[in-house]
Amino acid sequence: MRQVQEELRAGFDSLVVGGTLHPNLVMPTLIKQLRPSSPFVVYCQFVQPLLETMETLIKGDECADMCISETWMREYQVLPGRTHPNMHMTSASGFLLTGCKVVRNVEKPPPVPNKPKWGDEGYQGGGKKQRKE
Repeated sequence: MRQVQEELRAGFDSLVVGGTLHPNLVMPTLIKQLRPSSPFVVYCQFVQPLLETMETLIKGDECADMCISETWMREYQVLPGRTHPNMHMTSASGFLLTGCKVVRNVEKPPPVPNKPKWGDEGYQGGGKKQRKE
């Protein structure tokens, strides 16, 4: 049990979630265990729970590049002179929420001092060096 707890504290390199629980119940906790720049994917049979989860993760400001996509694929039968959807297809599908964990910089970087521009007092020229004779 201690070994499992230590591994959980170390964090994950990636995260795949799928099940019958509402993803919004588990993702805010699990996303904190995910290491920075690590990908995650959440599967759900319905799109609405993923939209709610995506909204929660956006508000948490810890995720980027999030996208919801449908997993359903239509197979086509290709015969000489005709192409049509395959007649025997399964209707099982679902939706995926994918994204990447990010760490936002809480401190703002120091301001860059303004350099004098051409025509300003204190401008010493730019780019080209002058020849000394």
